[in-house]
Amino acid sequence: MRRVVMAAAAAALLGVAAGCGEAEDPESPDEPTAAEQEEAGEDTVTSSVEEQWESSGELDNMPAAASAELEPPVSTQAVVDAFTSAELSDGQFTDLGADTESCDLTDCVQAFTIGAEGQQVAVMLYMSDEMAAAAAESFEDAHAEQSVVLDYAANETPEDARADYEAALTEALAE
Repeated sequence: MRRVVMAAAAAALLGVAAGCGEAEDPESPDEPTAAEQEEAGEDTVTSSVEEQWESSGELDNMPAAASAELEPPVSTQAVVDAFTSAELSDGQFTDLGADTESCDLTDCVQAFTIGAEGQQVAVMLYMSDEMAAAAAESFEDAHAEQSVVLDYAANETPEDARADYEAALTEALAE
């Protein structure tokens, strides 16, 4: 009897481990496999992380580790180029990363300062326009344009320079 019970338990265990009776869903023929995406040069990790959080509607609740894998819709270089073209900067900026207090509070993915001495502005990049708008509302003195926030209070940006920064950013993002 003992041998029969042990044999039945072993068979049940092997059946569960092998997944007996459960059919796996094949991949959709319309969707490329991970290997095909890799061959095409697509970043499968970034795509899957972004899709996971966007599809759940919780992009603004994304953990820092997940957001670090994503690129914001507007790049740092695009903002730097816009301000350089408008002669508001020499192209040099100070990268603050995403470890600043304001980024921690508002979930920005990148922060940097740019501009001539006495005319600097803090720039924060977000994963969505909505996140940027909410962050700008939470700051004392800021302007949101798409997924970019210009924080004037951090560097006490003069009033006359603010309009120039806003115009340059609006023009660059319209392209």
